[in-house]
Amino acid sequence: MLMLSKAQEVSRHDLGAIRTPAPTDTWRPVAHLEVVETLLHRAEAKGLCVTNERYAVLDGALYPQPGVQVNLKGRALFRFT
Repeated sequence: MLMLSKAQEVSRHDLGAIRTPAPTDTWRPVAHLEVVETLLHRAEAKGLCVTNERYAVLDGALYPQPGVQVNLKGRALFRFT
């Protein structure tokens, strides 16, 4: 994928080390690891079995509110096979 050309592959364990920005009054960021674990838990509850996991992250900026920029390592999360 072209969008992954600058992304870095990471393990699920590595996702837990990525800092999540502080929430604001109108924005609550969710940690990548929380997203992955929730999806895996929901898949398991539906009887699905994940047999392979690969993740990549991409650095970049977030804009939690007008005029506020937060540069963050691992801003975007991708799952790929």
